[in-house]
Amino acid sequence: MSPKTCCLLVLLFCWLPQNQVEASSPSSDLCGRLCQPSSSQASQELAEKATPVLQQFFRAEKLSGWVWGSVGLVSAGVGVGLVLMESPILQGMAYPMMIIGGLQLVYGVILLAASDGRAQRALQQMRASPGSFLTKEAARIKKNTFLFSLIEWFEIIVATTGFGLVAGGMMGGMPLVAGVGLGLMLKGLTMFALDSQAHQRYSQQHKLLQRLLPSLTLSPSAYDREQGRTLRIGLAWSGRF
Repeated sequence: MSPKTCCLLVLLFCWLPQNQVEASSPSSDLCGRLCQPSSSQASQELAEKATPVLQQFFRAEKLSGWVWGSVGLVSAGVGVGLVLMESPILQGMAYPMMIIGGLQLVYGVILLAASDGRAQRALQQMRASPGSFLTKEAARIKKNTFLFSLIEWFEIIVATTGFGLVAGGMMGGMPLVAGVGLGLMLKGLTMFALDSQAHQRYSQQHKLLQRLLPSLTLSPSAYDREQGRTLRIGLAWSGRF
């Protein structure tokens, strides 16, 4: 048997089982399993690698809920105490601390209430289709990372506005306005510090997901196209004998 014939037989033996109907013989099924990459095994390995990454991320999300809720509760409580003071500056500080602190408290409660459910749904979706879920999750994390950048700029503007109110209030003899400015400065800087931590966490999560994504194998359709291309190259190459 010529080398050309041997080459053609080997290529056809490994390629044809990938394209025949389900009613194939046990021997050809075995060849199909041996010749085709085990996508289920690759998906399982990917899910095993991604599970601790997702679990750690959602644990951090839940912890941030406790932090936001605690900061908001303390801020709102202090604001209630300050509004009862006789000092106009302290009374001015009370308003942004109560309003923004209340919003922080609500945000923290929402994070705490939703974190466990979101984590469970994410893990279920990831285990069902690791490649598809992680691709979408990486895109979501990247979008939220950009949103955190915008939020941080807004918080800088809030703190800067507070500084301007402090300066204008002190120079204009308006202690209440100066107090509002102090409150805005304090809350703006506090929110910036917390969101900077969240921004860093999301950036790190995106990097981790990007490291996992290259380990994905070809999808069945992509694999079939790759097999066809390999067969065509093999046929052309075997013609040289």
